[in-house]
Amino acid sequence: MSQTTRVYDASQVSMIFMGAIIDSGFADGAFLKIEQTHPDYNTYIGADGEVTRAPSLTRHAKITVMLGQSSSGNAKLSGINNIDILAHNGAGIGIMFVKDRLGTSLYTAQHCWIAQAPDVQFANEPGPREWHLECSDLIRFDGGN
Repeated sequence: MSQTTRVYDASQVSMIFMGAIIDSGFADGAFLKIEQTHPDYNTYIGADGEVTRAPSLTRHAKITVMLGQSSSGNAKLSGINNIDILAHNGAGIGIMFVKDRLGTSLYTAQHCWIAQAPDVQFANEPGPREWHLECSDLIRFDGGN
């Protein structure tokens, strides 16, 4: 029987959003969360127990990126957000790509945008900045790592 040892390294997770590479400066602990907002299938159960399922056709997802206060990724995301707010007409909608470079997990969307900039807090020690993004067409592959 063969035995396999795998390695996970948080420093090998990267995100590219509208050409901005964010591969460092993540907050301590959980630093990236991808939440699918709708199930893949909607289910209808009749009075007699017959089950019908239908694809939801919605690939909407929420993405939360937690960066350290001093991360250069904050400036990148802030710039994209300001362009979107000031230029209008979808200037801040673009491609998003998340990859675990040591594994096979991959998440991508053609239409992603910043839904909300982070709350800001200044304290004795630096803290996290939590960016909220959304996408309308998530394609996901939940592989190893």
